[in-house]
Amino acid sequence: MNANDDGGRMSFTALHPERGRIDATLADLGQGLAWESVYRTQPRIGLTCPECGHGVHAKLSPRRARYFAHDPGRSPHCRLAVESADHHLLKLTLAQAIRGAGGWSADLEVPASDGSWRADVMATCVADGSRVAWEAQLSPITDDDIHMRTDRYAADDVDVCWVSSRDRVPWLCAVPAIAVTPADPPTAAERWMVHDGLVRFDYTRGGWVQVDDVPLATFVRWVLGRGLTFHPIGRRYRRIHLPGGAATRRRSVSWTTQRSIDAEAKHEAMRQQQEAAKSAREEQARVAEEDRKQVERERQRQAEERRRAEAEERHRLFVIEWERQRATREAQRREQERQQQEQARQEESARRERDRQEQAAVRRWWNGCPPPSSPS
Repeated sequence: MNANDDGGRMSFTALHPERGRIDATLADLGQGLAWESVYRTQPRIGLTCPECGHGVHAKLSPRRARYFAHDPGRSPHCRLAVESADHHLLKLTLAQAIRGAGGWSADLEVPASDGSWRADVMATCVADGSRVAWEAQLSPITDDDIHMRTDRYAADDVDVCWVSSRDRVPWLCAVPAIAVTPADPPTAAERWMVHDGLVRFDYTRGGWVQVDDVPLATFVRWVLGRGLTFHPIGRRYRRIHLPGGAATRRRSVSWTTQRSIDAEAKHEAMRQQQEAAKSAREEQARVAEEDRKQVERERQRQAEERRRAEAEERHRLFVIEWERQRATREAQRREQERQQQEQARQEESARRERDRQEQAAVRRWWNGCPPPSSPS
């Protein structure tokens, strides 16, 4: 099938006027009908599009793939009519992978009873009726929109996996999703490979490694068989190693096995134990260092107290010596004053004695002088 077939105006399902919904990808069209009962019949069967109600007719692609093409005059708003050939091819590949998984049926373009969603391919478990929607998402879509559409499936108890064949899928960590590489030729469904969205945990490496050598059909079988889980990756392990080199990419969630989930948990427990042991060693070292510092502070405190006591003792001795010297100086001053007073007293006594002796000598001289004669 190529992109020019009916300009993309095709679908794999149609409404039969008597049998209801038929599926061109099923051998009996899902209703016990032969392809020839709707293909190039005369008179023509009144088939209609399950999405827009416009007339459709059965066709074969150049590669003999069966589908339904819209009649001229279709509505430009029909979602099935505007899907690209690549979109249809991916839906067909997913349906083939589901049917090859065993125990599951695959129906294309299945709408919800209330019209809230339309699954590109709905996988239904034959045993318990559980459902998994597979969405071929090739056109751009925002994280909010894809979250909203995923929530609609969840509200009806339907799991979902989004599939893109683009090289870079920005919403790969937003919802359960994978990126695939188309086969060459694209109709070789068994050669479609998952190139992003599937990881395994390498315990020796201590991290997640991207798995890019798993066929899409194998991936589908693992998911339907509950061999894979959409796992929220631990915060410390979100750098995913790419095969064959040192390159990495960031992923917060991814498909993986329970064994890898357990390995991540085991590694995280080991890492936490190592961190706990490291923290214990650091705490012991911190306590030891604090003890050492406390001992050093105590030693410094005691040394400071000794220095203070010595300084106080030196001051005390200095004060005693100063008082002793002051007392000595005061005693010397008083003795000097006493001596000076005694010397002054002795000098005064000597002066008085001299004065007495001089007066006595004057008297003796005076007494020895003849009386003056009378005038004649």
